[in-house]
Amino acid sequence: VQVSDADGTRRGVLVRNVSGPDVLLEGLIAGRVVRIARDTLLERWSGAGYVAWRNYEGLPPLLRAGQSGGPVSFLQRSLAHLGYYGGDVHGSFDDATRRAVVAFQRGAGLDPDGAVGPLTQVRLYHSLPDYRMPLLALGTSEQASAL
Repeated sequence: VQVSDADGTRRGVLVRNVSGPDVLLEGLIAGRVVRIARDTLLERWSGAGYVAWRNYEGLPPLLRAGQSGGPVSFLQRSLAHLGYYGGDVHGSFDDATRRAVVAFQRGAGLDPDGAVGPLTQVRLYHSLPDYRMPLLALGTSEQASAL
């Protein structure tokens, strides 16, 4: 995540762990992991950050209407498994597939644009039982998303 120092200088730090009211950060002091209060991090956080995730199926950066092939078949199978797609798995990103993507995005709290970019892919993998997503901390999803 990107944070501001006391003098306003922005720098990137790695969130190693979130546990209760504390956060472990790497990058504030060279060679050390530092424990700070979550509230302090939130005060200094710029709102920018990167999320490390694994693209298990090697999907392209963007899947959208008109595309075809294996990644679209994976998308259709996945959306069918989750109850959003009831059509045939044929590997063509048609209007039925787009409608299923929009429904999934709405259900996941994402912008329902009908295209499958990185945020939709992360949520899709997270929704499927065969893919484990890294968490910032053990605990409830509310605790992880509260950061």
